[in-house]
Amino acid sequence: MKRFLRLTAVLASAAMLMTAAACSGSEEAGSEDDAPVVISGGQAEGGSGKAVPADDAGKKAEAGEVFYWEYSGLKLIVNGEVSKDDVMALPGSSEPFESDSCAFQGKDKVYTFPSFYLRTYPTDGKDYVSSIEFRDDTVQTDKGIYIGCTKSDVIEKYGEPSADNAGGLDYVKGDSMLSFVIADDVVTSIMYSAVF
Repeated sequence: MKRFLRLTAVLASAAMLMTAAACSGSEEAGSEDDAPVVISGGQAEGGSGKAVPADDAGKKAEAGEVFYWEYSGLKLIVNGEVSKDDVMALPGSSEPFESDSCAFQGKDKVYTFPSFYLRTYPTDGKDYVSSIEFRDDTVQTDKGIYIGCTKSDVIEKYGEPSADNAGGLDYVKGDSMLSFVIADDVVTSIMYSAVF
């Protein structure tokens, strides 16, 4: 099972890097007045952009209006502002992979930690959390769900999903989503992501 999960993480990383390379190779640049496009699970989608300053994002997280995940004392709020310095201060951090954003003016960043990926997008010279993807079973959600739990464990902790599709369970709060990929009744992937 762990070999399968590692292989899945490697393939997901390779796909993400190919997408980023394709975007950065584009000669076409949008104007600064273009409406931002929202990143959802690493894919660009049309949208008005909902990045919110740190104070506002913190209030939304505390009120339970958006998903967030806390790691080593830092709240990573979906669509919330996060600084490179704060991320680099986290244990296991390394320099991010940066590429020209396909959707924004600036650089998308991917931080690779031993147990998760953190992706950010730029708006107005600041970085915002676009997704957090768990890589193994050493990290868990705020309700104790980790890779390897069962589908019934997820439903017991989170209730009925916003969407129950063949491949997993999606829970939506405001402009954020928590997704669990399920295979053979077992959680094989967990991701927090921005949605619109």
